[in-house]
Amino acid sequence: MDNTVCQVKQPTLQTQRLTLRPFCFADADDVQRLVGAREIAAMTLTIPHTYEDGMALEWIKTHPIAFSEGKDVNFAIALNNTGKLCGAIGLGINQEHNHAELGYWISKPCWGKG
Repeated sequence: MDNTVCQVKQPTLQTQRLTLRPFCFADADDVQRLVGAREIAAMTLTIPHTYEDGMALEWIKTHPIAFSEGKDVNFAIALNNTGKLCGAIGLGINQEHNHAELGYWISKPCWGKG
């Protein structure tokens, strides 16, 4: 599977422990597995349970266009020490009203670790 996803250069942000980076197609299997937990869907408004096969890849495919149009920006949250995906964070941007809505999820194995 092609590992690229962005034709528009979305920033990557780094902290001491985490990297916020664009999702790539290779993340789809991990997203599918992690978001499939009932507890994740219960804590969000837009993630369904059951999270069907193929939904993660289709979601990731929407990111470049939404970013280039200024509608959304989504970041994979990865641990710096392992590169392991541990969640997602994004902004839904409403340009007309000059505001954005923040949404995120953290995988259940990463809960309670700061």
